[in-house]
Amino acid sequence: MARSYRVRISLPADTPLMIGMTTETNIILRQSDHALLLPAGSLQQDTVWRLENQRVSQRKVRIGAKGPTEVEILEGVSDGDWIVAAPSPGLKAGQQVRAVPVAEPR
Repeated sequence: MARSYRVRISLPADTPLMIGMTTETNIILRQSDHALLLPAGSLQQDTVWRLENQRVSQRKVRIGAKGPTEVEILEGVSDGDWIVAAPSPGLKAGQQVRAVPVAEPR
């Protein structure tokens, strides 16, 4: 859900902004150094597909902060769990799958 707020900011006089220009800004409300983040595409409502013993099962999660590409997970899965990054609509509980590790961002 998107919301709009009126915010007043002040910029240095030499900032190259002109009347009529717009900007998009993210305001950090809190910071967590050890947040568990998952790709936004891995969530289906408030569930993810977790892989264990080469079989998948749905796991309900509690969601925290949401970004355009990642979502914070507060509970339901742990660091080290294997999660389906982009589940297909036909995925079924107990289905056998082959895990392919995703490269860590540099």
